[in-house]
Amino acid sequence: GKADILITGGKIYAENHARITAAKDGINHTVGGVAIGSGSTFHSSGSDGTVTITGGEVEAYGAYGNGIGGGNSSSYAGGGATINITGGTVKANSIGGGNSAKGAGGDATITIDNDANVRLTKEGTDCDFCGIGGGNSLSGNGGKATITVKSGTINSDGSIGGGEGGGSGNGGDATVNIYGGNLTAASIGGGTGSVGGHGGAAIVEVTDGFIETGSIGGGKTNNPDGKLGYAKANIS
Repeated sequence: GKADILITGGKIYAENHARITAAKDGINHTVGGVAIGSGSTFHSSGSDGTVTITGGEVEAYGAYGNGIGGGNSSSYAGGGATINITGGTVKANSIGGGNSAKGAGGDATITIDNDANVRLTKEGTDCDFCGIGGGNSLSGNGGKATITVKSGTINSDGSIGGGEGGGSGNGGDATVNIYGGNLTAASIGGGTGSVGGHGGAAIVEVTDGFIETGSIGGGKTNNPDGKLGYAKANIS
């Protein structure tokens, strides 16, 4: 089901290694669980989740799903996620929209502010993926992401932005607003398109802060005939 979670302090450690396979239309589908967030499902869309963290120490790892965020779905869209982190220390493999096997990845709206310290890594875990933003899809479009960083710190071994598309799906579009803080990430922007899709578009605005990344812009694509994602960046 849906989740509305508020963490104001303390020390929390959560892992979800659930991997359940069920047959639908003669095909086996696998769904993983989310460590902190909403529920995953086979026969409907992943549930939406709202998670607010204002303090404390939080660690969350989903072996086949998000550490923190929306629920996954095998047959329909991943769940949307609204994540607000305004304090404390957070370490997770991924934060954002839910993943999907046959539908689109879930959209995500994420805000980082104040003295929040966020670390995204799968090092030392058995998690499949790492990053912050829209959900990934194995056969559809990646989830869209709106990410606002006002202050604080994000250090991500993966991407910040739109989710990865699969099958004939496009990478998820991303709107990234950076008004301060310190960001380190492999890439910032649109999600990667699949072998049959295009890269996700990116609108990036940077007015302050420190950024260290491999790239900023539209998503790449694994389709040799596909298009790179459109990008518009305003850095002042």
